Amino acid sequence: MATTVIGLYDRLEDAQNAVSELVSAGFARENISIVAADTEGKFKTYVGAPGDEAGEGAAAGAGVGAVVGGLGGLLVGLGALAIPGIGPVLAAGPIASALIGAGVGAGVGAVTGGLIGALVDLGVPEEQANLYAEGVRRGGTLVKVTTPEDRSNEANRIMDRFDPIDIDQRAGTWRSEKWSRFDPNATPYTQSEFERERSRYAQDIERSGKREVNRERQRIHTYVAGRPADYDRYDPLFRTHYQTTYQNTGRSYEAFRPAYMYGYDLAGNPQYRNKTWEQVEMDARRSWESEHHDTLWDDIKDAVREGWMRVTGQL
Repeated sequence: MATTVIGLYDRLEDAQNAVSELVSAGFARENISIVAADTEGKFKTYVGAPGDEAGEGAAAGAGVGAVVGGLGGLLVGLGALAIPGIGPVLAAGPIASALIGAGVGAGVGAVTGGLIGALVDLGVPEEQANLYAEGVRRGGTLVKVTTPEDRSNEANRIMDRFDPIDIDQRAGTWRSEKWSRFDPNATPYTQSEFERERSRYAQDIERSGKREVNRERQRIHTYVAGRPADYDRYDPLFRTHYQTTYQNTGRSYEAFRPAYMYGYDLAGNPQYRNKTWEQVEMDARRSWESEHHDTLWDDIKDAVREGWMRVTGQL
């Protein structure tokens, strides 16, 4: 079962360090997302829309700073977007692809769904998605990684090392000031408002004598995505494919189900929309091998391909 591990950071540098450690630990860069508020729009000069290879190359080599250049070397599709209610952001990974698919792009206006819709699609409850969107609006940097359930605790531990904020504690403060939910029609924060937000939390921490109030509370959260509603429609077809392809291996259908579901999930990923299996296979293999060390790609690739081909209508 796929899980979404997510955290929010006050400093872009902390988020970059968390991403770097995730990649070093073998988490597939194609499965890592970042959304960083950029109210001044200063990164747009150096990066294009996510997926713009020319823009990514400029960001990595034009001296725009070690942080942005480092992210350009770590993540897929680094680029500049404009999100309703948040304004300019630096974004990369599947979330960036989902936002583009929803109509959010460099210099474009509001669309339905936005960041909240992208997070909900990844299994984040809508109430929590509102908190993360508001956190980005107030100057935070969101980091999200999708990983098999058996590696979610490892991802959680890595991300927790780099000073993530306590989103629930922050939300309590916002609610005390009459905030209720993220508003895509709100005026984006200015840089001075970002700095004021961070300053007041720093003062609270200093007064408490702690890194942040209630440090024992969970700061990195994990959400388990349930099986998609229409997966059962394809399950009989996958079972038939198993019977003709894998039954003689002596392994049950349940042993191959994760591979069929992996192909199914790939087909729904906006990053791979309108592509052929040949265009997707290299990324699919790299992601699988980085997260399934006990299963060889050659042993399950036909199941992954079947899932992809059936769902995309290419069979």
